[in-house]
Amino acid sequence: MLTDRQTGELTGYPSIDKPWLKYYSEEVINAPLPEMTMYQYILDNNKEHLSNVMLRYYGTKVTYGDFFSKVKRVASSLYSMGIRPGDVVTIMSIHTPETIYSMFALNYIGAVANMVYMTLTEKELYSTVRDTNSKLLIVLDLALDRVSSIEEDLGVPIIVMGVTDSMPLHLKIAYDLKRKSSNKHSYHTWKELLKHEIISIPVSCKHEAPAIIVYTSGTTGDPKGVVLSNDNINALAWQFLASDFKFGRGETYIHVIPTFLGYGIGMIATAFAAGLDTTLWIQLDPVEVSEAIERIKPQHIELGVAFIDAFMNGKHGDLSHVINFATGGGSLSLENEHRINNYLLNHGARTKMIMGYGMTEFASSVCNNMHSAIKEGSLGVPFPKAIVKIVDSETHDELAYGQTGEIYISAPNLMVEYYNNKKATDEVISIDSNGLRWMRTGDLGYIDSDGFLFFGGRRKRIFYTRLTDGTIMRLFPQRLEELIESLEKIEKCAVIIEEDPNRISIPVAFITPKGNEVIVSDYVSYIQSVIQKQLPSYYCPEMIRIIEKMPLTSSGKIDYKALEKNT
Repeated sequence: MLTDRQTGELTGYPSIDKPWLKYYSEEVINAPLPEMTMYQYILDNNKEHLSNVMLRYYGTKVTYGDFFSKVKRVASSLYSMGIRPGDVVTIMSIHTPETIYSMFALNYIGAVANMVYMTLTEKELYSTVRDTNSKLLIVLDLALDRVSSIEEDLGVPIIVMGVTDSMPLHLKIAYDLKRKSSNKHSYHTWKELLKHEIISIPVSCKHEAPAIIVYTSGTTGDPKGVVLSNDNINALAWQFLASDFKFGRGETYIHVIPTFLGYGIGMIATAFAAGLDTTLWIQLDPVEVSEAIERIKPQHIELGVAFIDAFMNGKHGDLSHVINFATGGGSLSLENEHRINNYLLNHGARTKMIMGYGMTEFASSVCNNMHSAIKEGSLGVPFPKAIVKIVDSETHDELAYGQTGEIYISAPNLMVEYYNNKKATDEVISIDSNGLRWMRTGDLGYIDSDGFLFFGGRRKRIFYTRLTDGTIMRLFPQRLEELIESLEKIEKCAVIIEEDPNRISIPVAFITPKGNEVIVSDYVSYIQSVIQKQLPSYYCPEMIRIIEKMPLTSSGKIDYKALEKNT
């Protein structure tokens, strides 16, 4: 029986017609996805090219062959320490080589890497280690200040990785001289970890088993742990390789996205599966990233929206080396997209800017523009194994082409679940009569008859802010609102975001008191102290303003635009 896609007849509904499939070959559409571990998929794709460079880190080069050897050695040491299939190990770090070795070593054993934010407070770190029943904590030395005060309470062995462990000796010495020596307490160093006797590990990990836990940024309440399986990660990488991104083995890629983000893990897995030569760049100041791109001249670049302005203001000459210039994690106006595309064109790049759409729950992207399918103003077309539909939020009926509603997605890279949170999982994932698992994204959009997804606005407000060390973090006003509203004397809180030349975005809070309560300056100071204890420091509002009545829209919701006019 012929499908509607094969007969060329359109029903008017994207999830049935799948018009985006015209951009893929029948071979890709019908091909099976890999059924193996993350480690095995990368090994299979590169076993004939072990001498190729895989990683570069401040002058140090690691080949694919070196990588697989290092992963096995780390896996052997972790196994000697008692780590077994299904165990959870918490990793608090950024994208250093040791972090990546650890992540894949755990995968080799069949254990789960719990990748947590470097900005966690002591309380949050303690909670995630205990809640996941982690058997071990691996932490970067830059975050040791969060560990020392709770070391005994954690009750697990702690391995400390140095940010310089893989740097050449001259850089390591220069860097270490600038840093204060720290009391190691009872921590194990990375060198000590590798002193364990190398042993054989029984391979028992299944492809459908959980591999990674990575966290959302708390759009609604506390961050949720997204459980990604081997199949999820591999499906993402496979679909990137099956799409028209023109990845070529041995081509260069600069990776700036931390591995505590789903995007960071997804793009690392994709780069390795493609056999790319990947530079790990951990200095996240946008200007330094722009300067690094000019020096390294990578062929494949993935930058968050917060980095784009610095890149555009950089002193770039010939960009003919650029094959892919991708961005995501935020929205750009059509005017800015034109501006960036003109910049790339005028500097000789072989691509327009490639916009995409994804979520942590999909380990990265699920829709993308690509070389053979690109439309300005869009978020691209779905991956070959993904299905997207637009749903009326009230009737839950699918909408036709061009109609705006909530974006629902079914794809093989959709997470297993939110860790230990069935209620939250059930709120966003449903199974239809055909057995397809659908994720309701909370974002609005529409699909045109060519299969391109267009952004229609967010139900979740997401912004970016820059820390003093240059790190870019996502900022979710709702998280701050909910905390303030939980305090006594507070009836309502609304948080708006102001632009700032140094920090990108800063929060400003408006509060209305309960009944006849009088809010005095001492209570405002108390609110700020609570925020500092329970949320990362960048959530502390630049200003807290007290207003008698919160402005509302005609539908009874907070009128944020009216509040913005009052700042």
